[in-house]
This record gives sequence, C-alpha cells and structure tokens, in this order.
Amino acid sequence: MGSKPLSANTLFHFTDSIEKLESILKNEFYPQYCLENQEHIGPVIHEIAFPMVSFCDIPLSQIQAHTAYYGNYAIGLKKEWGIKNKINPVLYTYKNSSTAINLRAIFDKFRDDDREVIIDFGSYIKNYKGKLWKDDRYVGMWRDGKFTAKNINFYDEREWRYIPKIDVDQDGIDKFMKMPDFKNKDYRDAQNKKLKSKRLSFQPNDIKYIIVKKESEILNMVSKLWKLKEKYNPDVKNILQTRIISMEHIREDF
Repeated sequence: MGSKPLSANTLFHFTDSIEKLESILKNEFYPQYCLENQEHIGPVIHEIAFPMVSFCDIPLSQIQAHTAYYGNYAIGLKKEWGIKNKINPVLYTYKNSSTAINLRAIFDKFRDDDREVIIDFGSYIKNYKGKLWKDDRYVGMWRDGKFTAKNINFYDEREWRYIPKIDVDQDGIDKFMKMPDFKNKDYRDAQNKKLKSKRLSFQPNDIKYIIVKKESEILNMVSKLWKLKEKYNPDVKNILQTRIISMEHIREDF
C-alpha cells in the first residue's frame, strides 16, 4: 500500500463567507491586489501588492490550520484546469538565501526600465515565513498596548497563483502597487474594479469540491446553487450539489 500524497490533485481557493463563495460560483474569480514583502527583489523595494488569485493544493486531511487565516469556505478545482490556465506554484525563499542573493544580483544588473521583468517574476516568489496582511492590517495581537504582527510559516500553505497578464498602457491597470498606493483604499478599490476585466474562468466540470463551514449550511448552499443561471443547467446543478461538503465533516472524518 502506497503512502498518502503530500499534495492534493485539487487547487483550493478559500474565503471567509458563504456569500463570497456564491459570488465565485456566479462570477468566477476576479484578481485582487495582495500585499507581499519582497525584500529579496532589491534593497529599496520591500512591500509590493500584486494582482492575483491564490490557491493551495493541501490535502483536505491537513487543511484545518489553513482555514484559521483564510476562512472555512472554499471551492476546489481540478489541478489540470489550473495548469491549463497557467496557475503556478510559488517559489519560497528568505532574506539572504542563495535564491534571494541571485535574484537581487540580477535585479541590480537590469536597467531601470527593464526591472519590471524581475518584478513580474517576483510576483511568483514568497517569503518562507513572514507577516500576513489581511483586512487592511497585519495579522497579530495587541498585548500591553503594543501590537505585534504574527510570523506565519507560508511554506506550509503550498500556494499556487494566478497572476493576470497586464498591459499597463492598454489596460490602465497597475502591474503592482507600492505600499502608499495600496494603503489608499479609494485608489486600490478603483484598480481592483478594473481587474474584473482579467477574470479567471472555469467550467462546472472543473469543480471537484464546494466547501461550507457547517453541515447546517449545506441546504442553504444547495438553494443558492439552484438560483444560479447561465452555465449552471439543472443537470449540472444536480451533479454539483453532490460535491458540497462541510468543514465540520472534513475535521471529523478526514
């Protein structure tokens, strides 16, 4: 008997509400700007926000820790679909690693007007450990009047990313944002709205799992599924409702 695989043959996208999950089923994926620490790219650039849709290929038996930061609702799609759409596993590194040193050496040798090539590549690079920006702040805790950002082991997330192809002049969309622009909510929201033109699509037969938080929410999810129109015809809905599972069930039986 073979051992269990360390990765799933499914790409999961987690979110924190049943409404957001319903929106994904209805509208598919819209990229959003996510803040990353990119100190390995160069000595000046540290925090950059890239437009992306994030996934993980963590087996359901090991997914519980992931939900603490990213929510208990998810859609799981075939990995073949992800590869077809050029969704890539990220490269994990850390400050002063051989990867980081070589990347910075390449960055320093590029002319200023060519450095976007390296920054584009940097959108697929993530720190092995670091701070997670969520809901307009870093995840952490207050103690004795002082806020401390939590250091998270990102390597455990087994992240895959969809980074949309952007022509800045034609699309009017930033390939990346530095921290001041990202923290300007009006500007960030306007850019995120433009990213709807870069939607990541899927077909019903690409869906392997629809995950809700509680068993009691399954019937509600079935009802929401049946209200969806367009590509979800009755036969498709009958099949998809059999793929709905709860995190309660996963925690008990996987």
